[in-house]
Amino acid sequence: MPFGNYQELVDEVVDLVGRGRIRNKVPGWLQLAESEALAEVRDLREIKYKTTGNLIAGTATLTLPDAVMGIELFQLDESPVKVVKEASIDQLVERRAVENASSDRYPTMYAWNSGRTIEMAPTPQIASAYTIYYKGAMLDVNELKVTSNILEQAPNYLLYAAAWHCAVYTRNSEQEARFEKARDRYLRSYQKLTSRLRDTPQVGSNVRRGDHPQTTGTSA
Repeated sequence: MPFGNYQELVDEVVDLVGRGRIRNKVPGWLQLAESEALAEVRDLREIKYKTTGNLIAGTATLTLPDAVMGIELFQLDESPVKVVKEASIDQLVERRAVENASSDRYPTMYAWNSGRTIEMAPTPQIASAYTIYYKGAMLDVNELKVTSNILEQAPNYLLYAAAWHCAVYTRNSEQEARFEKARDRYLRSYQKLTSRLRDTPQVGSNVRRGDHPQTTGTSA
């Protein structure tokens, strides 16, 4: 069962367990599920998140989710795709100095400004759609409209792992046994998938193995 982002997954967990009052606890259970996957899935070395949006024409800054620890890939979803490369502030200043003389409509570089804000050069002239793959310490419970390699590859594992934590919390022994069985089944499927991805050469990709989606299984 694919999900467009973590918010959709939270909604599905709430529907599955039938307890709307626990909604605000579900993101924390998803954090636990991801931590457990990192411990159990040998070939899952890190979780990489993905956020999308649109640049604002005439605005050179972009604010990223709180959990961003480092950008893996910043691309503009044009045809063809345009990669925006990381640069130093000095390089950005040099590029900005000749911006008015340039006909570039798209930014070609970015640098960290402060906190979770990046600055781009040249300043975008059109509202291009963008995709950013980034490293995060864990899921940001306040930023659920993102996706990740594990959400795209093992959505059902996350669904049933979070539902199992809910069943434990609510002391529902029937749901606990049922969700644990489904969770373990999808975890084994994910272990097999990541092993195959490790052994499969990836050609022509800017993102490392395991970043692009291969959804497994269907709902239990």
